[in-house]
Amino acid sequence: QSAERIVCVNGMFGDAYRVRTEVGPGGFTTCSVARLGDDEDVETVVKSDRGDVNYHPRDDFACVPVSSDDSRVVQVHGEDEMGQLKLTMFGLDADFLVTTPGEYELTRHMKEPVPV
Repeated sequence: QSAERIVCVNGMFGDAYRVRTEVGPGGFTTCSVARLGDDEDVETVVKSDRGDVNYHPRDDFACVPVSSDDSRVVQVHGEDEMGQLKLTMFGLDADFLVTTPGEYELTRHMKEPVPV
């Protein structure tokens, strides 16, 4: 079983990353993250075979594996009306928008709003 999502940091016009996960035998999860460039150049950032994220939607915190022997605790503030997740790690707040590849392709044709 595999899945692919596009994660945009700081909204739909922020930096975009392609996240692929595969669940193998015994629930062993492999995850790869690649940054998407303006010209669709893809640079692999992380590839991990560490276990699953320990999180339940009712929880305020998630334990996220980042390497074979290290994990991080992330505070989950929830989802806003635009569908963005607000997360905090090491005191830094960031908004994340998780989309399907098809949804991401549609946002690429939108113009970023300019303050008037």
